[in-house]
Amino acid sequence: MWTRNLAHVAGEAERISFAVRSGRLAARILWETGSDPQDAKALYHAGLQETMLDEIRLGRRLARLLFLPRKIRPVTMRLTGQRVAERLADVFCGVSTYRKLMASPRGRGRPLS
Repeated sequence: MWTRNLAHVAGEAERISFAVRSGRLAARILWETGSDPQDAKALYHAGLQETMLDEIRLGRRLARLLFLPRKIRPVTMRLTGQRVAERLADVFCGVSTYRKLMASPRGRGRPLS
């Protein structure tokens, strides 16, 4: 039950985090391009590809690892749940990225598990 709640909260936080980042990207591009909609659209899509789409894909992979295997989920969460929650909070707050979380959650070469 708590993993479902954690998944829901994590999903909402992730959506909010990416919405804020997307809004900042759009505002920056509109400011830089003035009122040219074609330039703004092209730059926005390029910016999304460059800054967020890979992160979203990594987030989906991590979610599959954390929440889909029902038989091993309770053991995994018992062993790593607190650390995972803390690292996810860093991602949602913009302190870290999924790429850093998957490779080295504290930036010191220590893997997630």
